[in-house]
This record gives sequence, structure tokens and C-alpha cells, in this order.
Amino acid sequence: MKKFAFFAMLLASLPAAQAQTVINGVTITKPGQAQTPPNAPRRVVPAFVDSDVPADWIDIRGRISAGGAGRTTLPAGSRVTVSLQDASRMNVAATTLVDTTFPSASLPVSYQLVSSPRRFTSTGTYLVRVSIKNASGKLIYTSTAQQRINPAAKRILADVRVTATP
Repeated sequence: MKKFAFFAMLLASLPAAQAQTVINGVTITKPGQAQTPPNAPRRVVPAFVDSDVPADWIDIRGRISAGGAGRTTLPAGSRVTVSLQDASRMNVAATTLVDTTFPSASLPVSYQLVSSPRRFTSTGTYLVRVSIKNASGKLIYTSTAQQRINPAAKRILADVRVTATP
């Protein structure tokens, strides 16, 4: 019983822990708590934190928008396809390395592509392309500008703008 009393007294003498986080250089403190002194250790959360992505793999994320400010409503049943393509060879159609397709009711919408670094070469040209089809499979939006990526960066932010197709 004396040991328990000793540990209870020891714990009571310690300062209360403070919930504080730093994200991209911004310190976030729970309301009502004093700020931690500058020399105290802080918890830093990087912009790309995903325990499901192996550290050496390439993680491409971004937002797909239809230009202008605000939301764009898509027809019911619309499907968005985001592709990472190898466009290294001249006069040959780009080869899709990895793609994902998901439903969306509006734009902007976020996406993520994850790929093994073995798929890339240091001299290659790699692009992110987006197409959006309605429920019957008709192309209604597509990316027109080339969104090039550098796979040496490992963590890539690539926002893509799409335009309506005629």
C-alpha cells in the first residue's frame, strides 16, 4: 500500500500534459490550455501522413476541379478516373501505370494514387490525367493541360483542372 501512495504522490507532482500539435509550422493548442514553452518538445505532423503507404513508394495526391470558384455538380452516377501515365515514348500513346475510378456527385474532389518506385525511370515523362464519365459512359469532363510529375519527389501534390467536353 505504501508503494501505491508513493506513485500517486509522484504522479500528482508532475505537470499536466498539454495537447499541442504542430502542422506545417502552425502550432495548435487545445482551448483553455497554456501554450508549451518554445524549448519544450513538440509533436510534428507532416503534410503526408498515411500509415498504409510504404515510405519508399510514390504518393500522388491532389484535387480535381472544373475551374472557377465553388462547386460543380456532376450528373447522378458520374465516375471519375484518375490515371498516372508514362508518356516517355514519342508518337506512341501513353501507357497507364496505375489508375483509380470512383463515384463523385460534385467537383472539386480529392484523389490519391500510390505506386511502386520500380515503375519509373529517371528519364521518363509522367503525367496525371483525369476523365469523368456520366452514368451511361459518355465522357463529360477531361483534363486538357498536362500535369507532369517528378517521381523522385516521393510525395507529390498534383491538382488537376478539367474542362467540359462538347
